[in-house]
Amino acid sequence: MFERPSATKYVIIHLLSERPAAGSASPEQPKKRLLFDYTVVNIYVIGKRDIPIDPFAEQNYYAWADRGGRGRLKRTRNQRPPRGIQSITVGASVLKALASVSGPVPLRDVAKAAGMPASKAYRYLVSFAVLGMVRQDDATGLYDLGPFSRQLGLTALGRIDAVEVVTSELARLAAAAGHDAHTTVWSQLGPMVLRWRQGANDIAVRINEGSILPLLTTATGRAWVAHQPAQITAPLIERELEALHASSGQALEVLRARYGERVEEVRRLGFSHSEGERRSGIDALSVPVFGPAGVAFTMTLLGTHGDSDFSYDGPTVRLLTAAAARVSAQLGARSRSDSDSS
Repeated sequence: MFERPSATKYVIIHLLSERPAAGSASPEQPKKRLLFDYTVVNIYVIGKRDIPIDPFAEQNYYAWADRGGRGRLKRTRNQRPPRGIQSITVGASVLKALASVSGPVPLRDVAKAAGMPASKAYRYLVSFAVLGMVRQDDATGLYDLGPFSRQLGLTALGRIDAVEVVTSELARLAAAAGHDAHTTVWSQLGPMVLRWRQGANDIAVRINEGSILPLLTTATGRAWVAHQPAQITAPLIERELEALHASSGQALEVLRARYGERVEEVRRLGFSHSEGERRSGIDALSVPVFGPAGVAFTMTLLGTHGDSDFSYDGPTVRLLTAAAARVSAQLGARSRSDSDSS
């Protein structure tokens, strides 16, 4: 007869399953079954939670019992995830708190953001400071990420293939939105189409990869102008204004004011919109994608006028801005609010 090992090493609990066992007459007559979990040397009390009974758990336990409790229990589907070092998991919340702010902060703010008492947060900060992951300003006493944290961040960023990240997201965006999409990078001549992906729409709005897009008369171009330094875009803008003046006969001051207002609208809304400017009957939405040094790409959706919901508060805008935010986060960009405040 098998004798259960000492309770100091093993804990077994019988729970009443809320599901009828196989062969039970009805749900009102559940069968008492064994439910357990374990690590290398312990079987845990899972507690009275509504979780599925693993039918193999009971079999494995009795097979183990038949061996006189020798050896290890076989892995079961109810096994908990591998256990890590809890103090490291808790300490990581302190680093996350420092990473979530735009500059040095006092101890009380770190503790509040990490969800722990100040005395506990202080001990973690001291340990991280020894490793160089946190630094404290001697004059102000404020805490910030340290040189080793920056080194880790730069190393991680250096291993990211930015083009692959934005291209993968572009394909998902085109499929989800049902519209053609392209992404651009900055070149000496202006925005250059890097990748184009066709959506589920019947009419393909094809733009050749390598094409240079105007700054003022496209949604993509205005997204770049709104976020690129003025000294970079100014020469190209003046050249385009001269061309528009020559073709339309409108005064340069009028054109400059008109497109200046459009660019300010992009800064205010966070995205750019155009209706039939580059191609008659084709509308576009464009958003910037940011990296650590500023705008790195744009992502643009194209659709036929009247068949595309490109309204300012519509679902397509939300899909586009969410996709750009995901790419920006992967590239290590600061949040828009932080960027605006700096």
